[in-house]
Formats: sequence, structure tokens, C-alpha cells
Amino acid sequence: MKFQAMPDDNPYPNKISRLAFAAFAFILCGLKLWVISTYGNATPNWHQWKAEAMNLYRPLLDGRLDWNDLFATFTTRLLDPSLLAANDIWNPLLQMVVNAFLYVVAVVFGIALLTRVVGRKYLPALLLFSLFLFGIPFAWENTLDGFQLPF
Repeated sequence: MKFQAMPDDNPYPNKISRLAFAAFAFILCGLKLWVISTYGNATPNWHQWKAEAMNLYRPLLDGRLDWNDLFATFTTRLLDPSLLAANDIWNPLLQMVVNAFLYVVAVVFGIALLTRVVGRKYLPALLLFSLFLFGIPFAWENTLDGFQLPF
């Protein structure tokens, strides 16, 4: 006996799912950007001066950055010099905004994977729950810290 998936009741599953994910992503990103615009500061945090300025940007600008230093913390060490080169200045607010976009992409990807497991008919409830779970700034310091992309 073969397993057969239950058909969805939704006549336009792909279109509505895409619109729901897009609406969720825009709202979640808007909440993150609101926190950044209201409480963000362009001055780097105390731990960014040593970890980023002294150990990453100074060797990079002096031409002394080697591959071992660059890949010590892979994602942060590749993203931050790219943002420095693109913006021509060190701007923690830009880092916060880019991290907010990456956060939203990761959450949407996780919800998409979870939707494949629980079924598409639970997508509205899952998106609403996730909006409250990930949209309320419980960990506001992670949003306002442009440093350390993994967080």
C-alpha cells in the first residue's frame, strides 16, 4: 500500500502561499527595521572595536589580513569587509539592516520547511504564530548589534 498525500482544499495554493510569505516577510522586516530606526546607533558597541576594528578592518586596510584570519568566523568575516568596501565607511547601522534581512530570510526558510511537514492548510496559523514569536523584540540587543551575524 502506497502512501498518498491528502489534497489541499486551497484552489490557488502556490499564489496564496507566496503572497502570505511575502506579507509575513515584509511585516517582520518592517518590525526589525522599526526597532533599528528607533533605537539603533551608528556608534559601534564596545566589543566591536577589538573584534572588528582591530582584528579585521585594521589588518584588511593595512594589507596584512591572511586567509586564516578571514575564515576564523566565516560568515561575519566575509560579510563585514564586503559591507565596508561597498559603503566606504564602517557603519553598524548598515550591518544591522543587512542582518535584519538575513534574519527574515532564515525565518521564512524555516517556516517553508515546517509547512512542508505540517501541511499548507496550517500556513496562516503558523505565520501568525511566527510573527508574534519572531516579531516582538524580545532579543532587541541582537537586532541592534550589527556585529556577529550568527546571532
